[in-house]
Amino acid sequence: MRYIFLTLSFFAICIGGHGQNPTKDDWKYRPVDLEDAVRHMSKLTDDSTKQWIKSLDESEYIGQVHFSQGMWIRNTWHLWKGGELASYFNSIGIQHPDDMSGIIFRCFYRELTGNPWDVEEQIEYYQTYWKNAEEHQRRMETDTVYVRQQQEAGEKRVHEFYEKRKLELPIGAKVRFVVKNKCGAFSGGYTVLFGRILEYKGSESLVEITGYREPKKANGVEHCNDISGNKILVDIQDLQEAEDTDNR
Repeated sequence: MRYIFLTLSFFAICIGGHGQNPTKDDWKYRPVDLEDAVRHMSKLTDDSTKQWIKSLDESEYIGQVHFSQGMWIRNTWHLWKGGELASYFNSIGIQHPDDMSGIIFRCFYRELTGNPWDVEEQIEYYQTYWKNAEEHQRRMETDTVYVRQQQEAGEKRVHEFYEKRKLELPIGAKVRFVVKNKCGAFSGGYTVLFGRILEYKGSESLVEITGYREPKKANGVEHCNDISGNKILVDIQDLQEAEDTDNR
């Protein structure tokens, strides 16, 4: 239940628990610095939610709140609009609103769990990230050798990914995958298919179709896609393991 609250919105986290009863003014208040932000997050968050947050590890918490609570904070506390809190972060060397909310969340989590905030370390991390990103962009625009190195490294990662997937889904493995409907009444939609891997061809897999999640769409899918002899080529990255493919 707490996960649902977190992913819906910051407001939804805090209104159903015990220990806090924020006023309308509390919700409208905009913190002015990091300590104020952490203190105010604590005021807005009920006790049961705090206990739930403490049950997560830090990276899990940060990952879950970035697009939910994080969006609320970045918008409501005017981190995008150059508000007072944004100006504070600018003064300590943090420019991007995503980084600002990330620091707030980490410090709030560490406060709840009794760990040091290590703000200077966080600042150094983000500054190094952006410095490296800018250097990467500069070299991509000016250094042909570097560009080729990056291309080769990318190709190597892709190759390693596909080889790993082939080991995870060997010949004969039962799989499910999604096919885009390219024509007819269902054009633009998607259909889930089930199948069995017959062979690999580069980055694609030849799959024998054994079932459809929605059997009534079978004829339309076969008519509108490159399916021959009940077989179809599917990009390896689009395959997922399935326990039962006999759904036709």
